[in-house]
Amino acid sequence: MSGPVLLRGLRGASDIEYETAIANENLALAAEIATVFIPAQLELSDVSSVK
Repeated sequence: MSGPVLLRGLRGASDIEYETAIANENLALAAEIATVFIPAQLELSDVSSVK
C-alpha cells in the first residue's frame, strides 16, 4: 500500500458499522486515500473521549 492512509481505531462491534460508513464517504470524496482499521487492545476497548 502506498499513498495517503487514514488510521481508524475500532473499540468494538458498534464501531465497525459507524467507521465503515465513514470510510465509504471518504472513498467517495477522495478515492486515493485508503482507510485502515486497527482494533483496540482488549484492556483499552472501554476508553472513550466522552467517558
